[in-house]
Amino acid sequence: MNGRPLNPPAPIQSYHLLPMCPSESLVLDFVEGALEGEEAEAFHQHLDHCQSCQRLVAEVARAESSPAPQRGDRLDRFLILGELGRGGMGVVYAAFDPQLDRKVALKLLRPDASASHVEPAEQRRRLLKEAQALARLSHPHVVRVYEAREVGDEVFVVMELVEGQTLGEWLRAPGRSWREVLDVFLKAGGGLEAAHRAGLVHRDFKPENVLIGKDGRVLVTDFGLARVESVDQTPATARLAATAVAVAERGDLRPLTRTGALVGTPAFMAPEQWEGAPADARSDQFGFCVALHLGLYGFRPFEGDRTADLRRAVLSGQVPPAPRGSRVPRWVRRSILRGLSVSPANRFPSMGDLLGALAENPLQRYRAPAAVAASVLLVASGAALGAFRADPRVLLCTGSEQKLAFAWDGARKEAVRQALLGGNSPYAQDAWTGVERTVDAYAASWVAMHRDACEATRVRGEQSEAMLDLRSQCLERRARDLEALTNFFIHGGAEAAESAVQAAYALPSLKECADVDALAALVRPPTAGPQAARVGEVDRKLSEVRALAAANRWEPAIELAQGAAALSRTVDHAPTRAEAYYLLGLLRLRRGDGPAAEESLFEAALAAESGHHDRLAARARIELITAVAELQNRFNAVEPAIREARAALDRFGSTPELESRLETAVAGALNAQDKCEEALPHLRAALQYADRAYPRADPRRAQILTNLGNSQRCVGDLDAAKETLEQARSLREDTFGHVHPEVALSLHVLANVLFSQNDFDGALRSHRRALEIREQVLGPNSVLAAQSRVDVGVDLIMMKKNKEGREQVMQGLAVYERVLGKDSPRLAHPLLVLGHVEVELNNPEEAVRVCDRALTLLQGRDDEQLAMARFNLAMALRAQHRDEPRAQQLALQAREYFARRKDARRSELDTIDAFLAQNRAL
Repeated sequence: MNGRPLNPPAPIQSYHLLPMCPSESLVLDFVEGALEGEEAEAFHQHLDHCQSCQRLVAEVARAESSPAPQRGDRLDRFLILGELGRGGMGVVYAAFDPQLDRKVALKLLRPDASASHVEPAEQRRRLLKEAQALARLSHPHVVRVYEAREVGDEVFVVMELVEGQTLGEWLRAPGRSWREVLDVFLKAGGGLEAAHRAGLVHRDFKPENVLIGKDGRVLVTDFGLARVESVDQTPATARLAATAVAVAERGDLRPLTRTGALVGTPAFMAPEQWEGAPADARSDQFGFCVALHLGLYGFRPFEGDRTADLRRAVLSGQVPPAPRGSRVPRWVRRSILRGLSVSPANRFPSMGDLLGALAENPLQRYRAPAAVAASVLLVASGAALGAFRADPRVLLCTGSEQKLAFAWDGARKEAVRQALLGGNSPYAQDAWTGVERTVDAYAASWVAMHRDACEATRVRGEQSEAMLDLRSQCLERRARDLEALTNFFIHGGAEAAESAVQAAYALPSLKECADVDALAALVRPPTAGPQAARVGEVDRKLSEVRALAAANRWEPAIELAQGAAALSRTVDHAPTRAEAYYLLGLLRLRRGDGPAAEESLFEAALAAESGHHDRLAARARIELITAVAELQNRFNAVEPAIREARAALDRFGSTPELESRLETAVAGALNAQDKCEEALPHLRAALQYADRAYPRADPRRAQILTNLGNSQRCVGDLDAAKETLEQARSLREDTFGHVHPEVALSLHVLANVLFSQNDFDGALRSHRRALEIREQVLGPNSVLAAQSRVDVGVDLIMMKKNKEGREQVMQGLAVYERVLGKDSPRLAHPLLVLGHVEVELNNPEEAVRVCDRALTLLQGRDDEQLAMARFNLAMALRAQHRDEPRAQQLALQAREYFARRKDARRSELDTIDAFLAQNRAL
C-alpha cells in the first residue's frame, strides 16, 4: 500500500459475509459459467441470502439468453442491418429507419448492476430517463442521439451512424504532430464539457469512445456509463468499486477485462472511482487527461498489467517524466498533470477551464503587449499614446454599422417613414412609431452581435475563425431579411402600414446567430460553383418570402415560396431545402390548406433532420400539429404529431419561443376537439414561455391571451375570460394605437364575452367601437365591417330593439352577398339572426325562408352553427304551425350536437328541451 487511507472492506471469505453485492463483471461471469471453484461457491452462498442479486441474475440471464436481433429483423420501426459492437451496458446494431429514410445506430441497454436492489421495471424506467437526457444533448462534438424508446422489456437509444474510425485507431497512424493530436482532443473535450453542462457525466472517457468521422468530425460516443449528476450514485458505485478492490486485495490479480463494467475502464479510471466514491465531471477530466497523455506521448501515465498494480499506480499520483525529445510544450504538460491530480479538488474546476489552459499558449500573453510597447515608442503625441494603450485588435472589429447600412440607415429609415405616412391612413402614424421603435432595436442588436462575433475571435480568442464565418453568414442572412422587409415598406406604401408593426416584430430572431453549437452542427453549404450560386438565390428568395408573409401578403408569398422550394431541390444542401419547405408549409397553413401544408412541413422536417438543423426541425414538427388537427380534423394523428414535436424540441434543446409555440399548438388541437378545459393549462404555459421569449408589446403575446380568453369563455369562466381579453385589448392598443384592425378584433371577442354575460349594453358598446374602427380603416364594404354590423344588430335584438336590430343585420347581409356571393356559408350567421327576429316580429313565413336558406348553406358540416340553424328552423316552423314532425326532428338533431360536446352548453340544452316538451304537449 502507498500509505493513503483507503478504508477497504474486509477481505472476501464468502459472499454472504459481505455487506455489499458482487460487481457486474462477476455477475456476468457467473451467468456465462466463467466462475469456478471457491469463487463460484462463494457466489452461490451470496445468492442464497440476497434477493436483489437473485433478481439481477435472473434479469441478466434473461437478457443474455434472449435471441439477439439478426439482420432483417425489426425492432419497433427499425430494420436491423447487423451488430456493430457490444459492452457491459449494451449491444449496438446498425439499423435502417424507413420513416426518415436513413441508417442509424441502435444501442440496446442492459440492466444496471449497480442497482441490483431495484426492480427490473424501475430499472427500465431509469434507463429510459437517462437515455432521454442524452437525447436532449445536442453538440457538434457529441454523437447525436435522436431519440430514446422503450418497446416491451427493451430500452434502446437511436443514434447517428458515423462512418469513420475511433480516436484510438487514428492515434495509431504514424506521423501525428502534437498540434494535430491536441486539436482533436480539444474538440472531443468540447463535447465532454457540453455533457457536463447538461448535467451528464460520461464515466468512461477513452480513445475508443471518440469517433473521427470520414467527414473529419470529432464525436464523443458511448455514453453507456453516463449518469445524470442529480441521481444519487454513492451506495451502488461504492459497492461495486469496493468489491473490485477487495478482489485485488485478497490476491486475485486477474485483469478486469470487462471494459463495460460500471466502475469504468480500469486504465482510465480516476482515483475516486477506485475508492468507491461517485464519479463526477472531474472524474471525466482525469480520464480525458489519461487519454491525452497517451495520445501525445504514446503511453499512459499509469501502467499496470493487473488490477492491483494499476490501482496502486493511479493512487500514487506519480506520473513518469516526458520522453526525451518530446515536442509537447510545457504548458500543455502542466495542464495534463493538474488534470491527473489524485484529489479531485486539485484538478481544474471544470472541463472548460482545462480546455482553456490547454489551448492558451502563455507566450501569447507577452507578445501582444511587447508589440504594443514597440508601437508606443514610435508615437510622438500624447493623444496618439492614449489611443495605442487600448488593445489595437479592437480596431479590427469596427464598422458593423456600415455593414448594415444597405438595410437600415438614416436615408433608408426616412424612405420608410415617408412611405408609411404617405397614404394618410388613420393608423399610419402609429404604424411608423411602432416600426421605428422595433427596427431600431433590431438594428442595434444586429450591430452589437456583429461586433461581438468579431471580438470573440480576433480580440478575446474565445472562438475559431470558422465559427466567426458561421456567425457572420447567419447575420448576413438576417440583414437581407431586414432589407427585404424595408423594401416592402418602401414600395408597399400606405397599404403596408396595416401589417407593418406585426411584420417588424416577425423579423427572424438574432439569437440564432449567437447559438454556436447549433451553427456548428449544421451541414455546411457549398462554397463555390453553380451549387453555391443557387443556395444564394434560394436564400434571397426566402428573405422576400418572409417579408411578404410577415405582412400577410399570402398569395404572392406562396407563389415565390413555391419557386424557392423547387429551386432548393436542385441544391445538395438539406438545411436550405428545409428552410424553403418550412416557409412554404407555413404559408399553406395560414391559407388553410391542411393537406398541402402537411406535405410541405413534413418535407421540411425530414430535410432539417438530415441537415442537422434541429431548431427548424422542431418548428416544422410543431406546425404539423396544427396542420393535422385544426385544418384536417385528423384527431387520431394528433398524439403522434405531438410526440414527434416534443422529441424534435428535446433534441434541439428547450427554448422559451419553441416551448410557447408547442403549447399553443397543443391547445389549438384540443380546442379543435372541443376540449377547452384541457386546453387551458397549455395556453397558460404558452403565455408564461412567451413572457420570457418576446417583448411585452409583441403581438404574439396578445394572440395567446386572446386564445386563452376564448377558451375560458368556452368552459364558462366568463369573468376570467373578460379579464384576459381586456389584457389583450390593452396590449394591442399599446402596440398598434387605438385605430387598428387588431384592436377591432380584440373589441369583437371581448364583446362576445359580455354578450354571454347578458351584458348587452356593454357588448353593444364594444361591437359599435369595433364597427367604427373597421369602417374607418377597411371601409364600409369590407367583410369584417359587415360582421361587426351584424353583431351590433344582434345586440339590439337582445335588447328588444327588433326593428333597429333587423335593419343592421340586413345591411351586413347585403355586404356579405356583394363581396362573398350569395352561396357562401358565411351568410348563414346573419340569415339565422334574421330568422330569429322575423319570428319575434311575427313573420313566420319569412323566418322559415331565411332559416331554410341558412340550413342549405351549412349542409355537410357538423358544428355549432349547423345545430343552431336546425333549431332556429324548428322554431320558425312551429311559429308557422306547420310540419311539426320536421320541427321535432330538427330540434332533436340540434340537441344531440350540444349534448355530445364535452363542454355541454346547459343553456342551449335547456332551451331545446323546453321546445321539445312544448311540442310533445301540442
